[in-house]
Amino acid sequence: MYDKLSEIISAPDYIGVSDEDDSLEYVKIYSDHVKLVVRIAGDEKLYVRTMYTVFKSRTDYFVKSGRLKPLTKAI
Repeated sequence: MYDKLSEIISAPDYIGVSDEDDSLEYVKIYSDHVKLVVRIAGDEKLYVRTMYTVFKSRTDYFVKSGRLKPLTKAI
């Protein structure tokens, strides 16, 4: 999935902010839900902190709780 990093960041299906450390969270739906956590460094550069698959039920929970916001794409 590392070859998809730019696609996940530029066109996520969901975006949110982690309660733990205020890092940005991007979720892109492929066959599985891929969650990518990005940290903004002090020099304002973006660093990929972690990337993993997350179950749809977990994504749905985060959307319902307001931690993740669905993004709509303009056509």
